[in-house]
Amino acid sequence: MQGYGRRTSGRRRVRVAWSAAVALVLGMALACANGCSIVSELTLPDESRTIVIPGTNALTTESSVAATSTSSANGPDDDGGDDAAPGAWDDYSYGHVISVAPRADAQRFHRAAKTSSAALITTSGYHFSSPDRAIQCSTGANGTGTLACTSQLVHGSPTPPPGTPASCRWNPEMVTLGPAAPSAGACANLYPIMARSTILPFGQTLAVGRFKCLNSVEGMYCLQSTGTGFAITKAGFREIRGDERAPRAMRGSAPDERDERPTSTRPTS
Repeated sequence: MQGYGRRTSGRRRVRVAWSAAVALVLGMALACANGCSIVSELTLPDESRTIVIPGTNALTTESSVAATSTSSANGPDDDGGDDAAPGAWDDYSYGHVISVAPRADAQRFHRAAKTSSAALITTSGYHFSSPDRAIQCSTGANGTGTLACTSQLVHGSPTPPPGTPASCRWNPEMVTLGPAAPSAGACANLYPIMARSTILPFGQTLAVGRFKCLNSVEGMYCLQSTGTGFAITKAGFREIRGDERAPRAMRGSAPDERDERPTSTRPTS
């Protein structure tokens, strides 16, 4: 009888152990119902491990900017900043008109092709064209901070200036905008321009680095943060400055430009 009693005690200990294990499993299941997931937390997003790639410009990824917004602007000499600071430009100037136009998403302008039939590739530079492809522009394609555009509307010097290297492939239909000033005519092999790129829609400004280019129905207008720039229109190439007054077709009439119509006079009897 004593031996039988010992076997019963052992079975009780086994039952207690199993009961404790079941209770533990049920407790974990109830806890997970409130806060656990079948997928390991290591696979979930963790902001502390997320890599954030900054944009080229605080405004370059915006699809649009309110026409009267100037609150986030810096001075015209702040390299890479916005040139629409209050008082920096006249409301009717090139600088103001270009800065307040709706912004194109700069990240869309990395893909381009070297020839009209080549496949598009992703580059580190920015490339854009007018809707009719009459104006093609690239910046950063040669690893420098120069904006280069080509168009049959540009008529630079047919021959390169004295001192130009013999290896230069001179193109009088090119425009370059470097830190100093814009220039018509350039070495095509030094400032390569992609043959096929993303279209910059009418009425939008593309801002990359220190450059801003507005594609208007009047033409392509580009400025750099120093305030110097150029326009390519049906009239050809010309230098512009940010403080110069833009054509009236690109803006409203200034107070000093209001049409003064003569008042009609009736003959007295």
